[in-house]
Amino acid sequence: MSGFLSEQFALPGAVESLRATRAEPATGETITISAADPLNLVGIIGPGTKVLAISSRFVTYRDGVALEASQPIDYAAAGQAG
Repeated sequence: MSGFLSEQFALPGAVESLRATRAEPATGETITISAADPLNLVGIIGPGTKVLAISSRFVTYRDGVALEASQPIDYAAAGQAG
């Protein structure tokens, strides 16, 4: 087997719901997720270089399009506990 197989776990109606969002106008909404999140599909099914699934890395999306992948957070330099 090859390809992307996770769609087998989608709830009924999920594909139709996702397709419907493509017809909606862009809002500029951004979301940031951990690179270890299963929604990180950059370089897997989307364009760009694959972002390694490291929990200290993040991927930012605007209107569903990946913008950037941030490097691991240096908590010591930021003066925070990790």
